Order: sequence, then structure tokens, then C-alpha cells
Amino acid sequence: MIIEYGFDENPFLVTKLVQMYADCDDLVSAWTLFDKLLNPNVFAWTAILGFYSRHGMYEKCVRAYGEMILKGVLPDGYVFPKVLKACSQLSSVKVGFLVHKDVIIRGFELNVQVCNSLIDMYSKCKDVRSAKQVFDEMVERDLLSWNFMISGYVCNGMLGLAVELFDCMHLDVCEPDVVTLNTVMDAYCRLGHCDEAKRIFEQIKDPNIISWTTLISGFSRIGNHESSLKIFRDMMDGSRVYPDLDSLSAVIVSCRHLGSLLNGKEIHGYGIKIGSGIAFYSSAGPALLILYANCSRIQDAINVFRLMNPADVVSWNAMILGFIDLGLGDLALECFRKMQRAQLPRKFSGLTNLLFNGRNVDTVVNKRKRLRPGKISPQRPVPDHIPRPPYVKSKKSPGIASGPEVHDEKGIECMRASGRLAAQVLEHAGTLVKPGTKTDEIDQAVHQMIIDNGAYPSPLGYGGFPKSVCTSVNECICHGIPDSRALEDGDIVNIDVTVYLNGYHGDTSTTFFCGDVDNEARKLVQVTKECLDKAISICAPGVEYKKIGKTIQDHADKNRYGVVRQFVGHGVGRVFHADPVILHFRNNDSGRMLLNQTFTIEPMLTMGSYNAVMWDDNWTVVTEDGSLSAQFEHTILITEDGAEILTQC
Repeated sequence: MIIEYGFDENPFLVTKLVQMYADCDDLVSAWTLFDKLLNPNVFAWTAILGFYSRHGMYEKCVRAYGEMILKGVLPDGYVFPKVLKACSQLSSVKVGFLVHKDVIIRGFELNVQVCNSLIDMYSKCKDVRSAKQVFDEMVERDLLSWNFMISGYVCNGMLGLAVELFDCMHLDVCEPDVVTLNTVMDAYCRLGHCDEAKRIFEQIKDPNIISWTTLISGFSRIGNHESSLKIFRDMMDGSRVYPDLDSLSAVIVSCRHLGSLLNGKEIHGYGIKIGSGIAFYSSAGPALLILYANCSRIQDAINVFRLMNPADVVSWNAMILGFIDLGLGDLALECFRKMQRAQLPRKFSGLTNLLFNGRNVDTVVNKRKRLRPGKISPQRPVPDHIPRPPYVKSKKSPGIASGPEVHDEKGIECMRASGRLAAQVLEHAGTLVKPGTKTDEIDQAVHQMIIDNGAYPSPLGYGGFPKSVCTSVNECICHGIPDSRALEDGDIVNIDVTVYLNGYHGDTSTTFFCGDVDNEARKLVQVTKECLDKAISICAPGVEYKKIGKTIQDHADKNRYGVVRQFVGHGVGRVFHADPVILHFRNNDSGRMLLNQTFTIEPMLTMGSYNAVMWDDNWTVVTEDGSLSAQFEHTILITEDGAEILTQC
């Protein structure tokens, strides 16, 4: 009728029709009418941009915005959020910055909705500094402003800053909602502070599936599998929330570690019931398979394997590991040969690498005993005149402090002194590594040498840690507590020393050989040391932190070793652990090294699975498959010429 009576020449009516068709997702009709407009106004452009943004056509959205600007149409507060969303999804911070300039030129820098979109865009493009600047300059903020900024910190690994910002919300008289609380729970869980996450959870009036899943996976990730399973039970029994794929995948890992066949089968049933099919088996399949294998349910394990993605190396690794755990070496080798015939990519774990090189499976697993906890002696005293780090008075872990450790000349000299002492103590500790020496005896020697030099052993009392040094033997990845276990011929042991001298921490570790160590273990240790050396060699002012992870993983992959992901390097200096978090695997984290900054690099490599399991002592971390692990660590100072290793004699 509009066309029949000639109203299609009326710009106002045509613009309204463009908006209607775009809102009804009829782009063809919207564009047909849009082309009839000699000079489309901002409302017509907004309709087209909105369609592109809603339907994930982000490149077209950005191009359309560019055309609009070229034609002299001035954007408004409804246009900017749509194009900024496109920039964030494309990770195009350069285009986003140009749009930000348009925001300022058009006078929308105080518009809350536009500012929220800018915060989200910068955060997703990993430019957190710009996101925080927009947030700080806002005259008025709403709940979405806080949620975007807190989420931006969490997504970029700045977990301590996320928690700090959350604590400031009340100053703005802004009450958090379930999205805020879920995000902060995630931050606490990633920091390993799951009890704090649970405290936040208890503040949520009606927890949703994200709330429950965050808590379940958080406790599972730190090795507290009993709590993870209990929380899942509470969700099923006391709430109206039903499990989804993520919650089932998290809790099945806990069932696997607990060896809880009954719970595992029940959760397997939930997975089938919710109809997630391939997605469920791709995510939870490996843990479910190993659970069945460990419980001698071989046929159930095989049935799960058949439902998993046959092109996924993880599926094959899980099946092989299940056979090995049962001592069925022949079946493991047969499975491995089938894997080879399937012509899968050669992205084997250290475990399948052992098989690939023709070693006997039973020999690999059974040639040494699994590590078991010994008796821990009482905590050793420190003279009163020796200054203590602030955290010693509290058994609560202080976590990672926000902000990098950058020093003046005096601070640099203090760092050199603490680093030098740490290196000397570590060198002495290494001379004690012999068959028959108890790790507690190493702790005693380290403790005495540190206090004799007027320093404090940094691990002692950190989050309740009971000893002055960490001794991690064989499959222990890190944080091993010295005890009554005597070292045996063929062991490898990492000794991790940190001293607190004149208000500064120096942190270093080395993996030592005990007696006659086989060539496989020697190569693992050698490659781990090479990873550290290569990572240090690329450090300099302005270098991206993520290049450390790429350098380490490239060398580890070349030698077919796993790289542990759960534990990281960190800023160190006046505090034990500070920003930045140094990831040792390939990543896209933002941030660059600063002149006069100090931090640690401490790669942990494994012969087999890089997944970690924590003992009930809440400190000792071992490889899930019992494969050997090695670690080396240095504290470095970023100088004009590159990096200076502070922890060497």
C-alpha cells in the first residue's frame, strides 16, 4: 500500500520501514529500502549496524560504520555501542581506538552506555589500562560499568585487581548482582582461594548454573575433590538448578580422582539424559574413561572411548593411560599402534611419546614407587631479631599483589643481595642430595644457613606452609613438604629456595640428580633447564610476557614434554608474589616487560600428563599419571641490555 500510494519516496516512512525490516531480521528488504534513500540518516544506519552486530557480521558492521562516517552522517549514542561490540569481537583495538576518538569528538564520552561499551571493547582487546582509564573518568557509573571492568580484569588474568575493585563497589553505592558475584567467585577460584569463593557464593540469593559450576570446578581444580562432589550434590538436592555440560565435566574429574565409581556412573547418566552427546564425551570423556579403567570396568571404558571423538589425541591418551594403570601393557601398546594407524597429528603427550619410542609400558610405570607422604617434623624457630614478611602472622595466603615490582637503585642492590643469598643456599642444599638423605634434613640445613645470614626463609608460614624450603621429588611438580622420606638412588628432586633479606625476596630453584639417574630423567631435566635459559634470553624492556610462554612451549613440544599450566612465574621483590603472572605455555595475555622490573620464570615440564593433582595437605602437587616432573627457576631483573639473573652465585 505504501508503494502503491507513492509513500516509498517519503524519507521518514522509508527510514521507519528500514528499521522495522532490520528488527525483523529481513536484511534484504531493509537494504532494498535503504538504497532508495538519497541521504540515509543516522536512524537508518543504526538499523543496519544493529542487524550486523546482532548476527555476528562484525566486519560488515565496521565497514558500514566507515561508510556512514565518509558520507558525513554523525553517529550518536545508539551507534557507538553497536560498532564497539564489533571491534571487541574482532579484537581490533586499532579500529576501536578510532571509534573512541569519534566518541570524544561527538561529545559522548560521558554517556554511560557508550563508556560501558568502551570498557568492554578495551578489555576484550586486552588493553586493560585503557579500559580502566575510561572507567576512572566516568562521572556516573551503573552496575554494568562495574561488571565490565571486573570481568575485564578476570579475563586478562589480573585476578587480584578484580577482587580489589569488587571491594570498592560499595563506595559507589552500587550493589553487586549475580553476574558480579559469579565473576568475583571465578577470580577467587583461579587464585586458589576457594573458601573465599564459597563465601561469595553464600551471598547469592538464587545461584544460577554458572554460580554452581564456578564453585564446583574451582574446588576440583585445586584438588579438593570431596568438596567439589559435595557442592554438586547440594546443587542437585537443594536447588532448582539442573546440571549442564560444564558442571558435569568438572565434577566427573573429581569422581575420577576420588575413584568414586557409583557417583561417576550417576553423573554419566546425567550426561546422557541432558542429551549433550558428542559434546559431553569430548569434554568429560577422558576423565570418565580413566575412572572406569581404574575401577576395572574395562568394557565401560571401551564403550566411552567409542563415543569420544576418534580424531582427538586426548581420547587415545586417556585410553592408553587407563590400560597402563591396570598393568595391561599389551593392550596399551595395541591401542597405541591403532592410534598410529589412524594417522593422527603427532601431538602426543609425554606418555604416548614413551610408547612411541618403543619402551615397555610396564617398565615405564613400575620401575619406581609412587611418592608417598612421610612424617613432618615440628616447625623450626626463627630468632626474634630477624625481620619477618607481613604474611607470617596469618595462615591465610596473601595471593598475588597487584602491580609490578619495579625498583630504584637501592632496591636493585637489595634484590641482588637477596638473590645472591638464595643462590648460595640452593647450591649448598644441592650438595646434600644423596641416597639416604631425608628431605627434612635438607630443610634443616637450608633453614640454618638462611637465619645464620640474618634472613628469613620466605616459605615458612606462607599460607600456613610448615617448612623453610620446598623439596619436590620425582612426580612432585612443586610445593613438596620436606619430611622423613629418604631420597633413593635414581630420584630427581627439585629444591625451591626463597629468602627474605632486608625487606626483599630472592626466589630460585634447581632440579638435582640423586645417585645414578637414568637417561630419560636426565634428558627431562636438561630440556627443562634449556627452556628456562631460552626464556630468559628473550627478555628485555618492552618484550611481551606471552613470548616467554611461547619460547618454553616451543622447546618442550620439540622434545615431546608436557608443560604444566596450573603454576606460574610471578613478580617478586618487596612482596613474595606480585603481578605479572608469567605463563609458561602459549597464551595471549597482554603486558610488556618494564625497565628495572623483577620477576621469576619457573617452567615445570613433565614426561607425561601435565595435569596436576594436589594431596590432602593442600600443598604437595603431583602429576596425575605419576610421570616425572622437573623445574628450574630464576629471579631476573630487566635491564637496558636484556635481563640480569639475580639468583646465581
